[in-house]
Amino acid sequence: MRVIRMIQGRWKVPILFRLFADPCMRTLQMKRDLGTISQKVLTQHLRELADDGLVERVEHAGKSLHVEYRLTEMGKQLRQVLVAARTFSVEHPFETAR
Repeated sequence: MRVIRMIQGRWKVPILFRLFADPCMRTLQMKRDLGTISQKVLTQHLRELADDGLVERVEHAGKSLHVEYRLTEMGKQLRQVLVAARTFSVEHPFETAR
């Protein structure tokens, strides 16, 4: 299933939820907000999310180049799916086989 492949990875869902809260963020701020994620993994996941069309990379030229990431329209539409999945998980917690 395509959507599962798109969000596969330890940090992709937390990155997306962070962008749902603040739709345009600089990489450094996102790293601070996510806590223990390494810069390498953050960059890798952001590139993969961009390749899948969920986020876009925006470069701002000026005295110093800085990069922001923002949700695309497709990324914004994914919010409903992820919130529904989270609600389902809370309402139906994992139970071990009997």
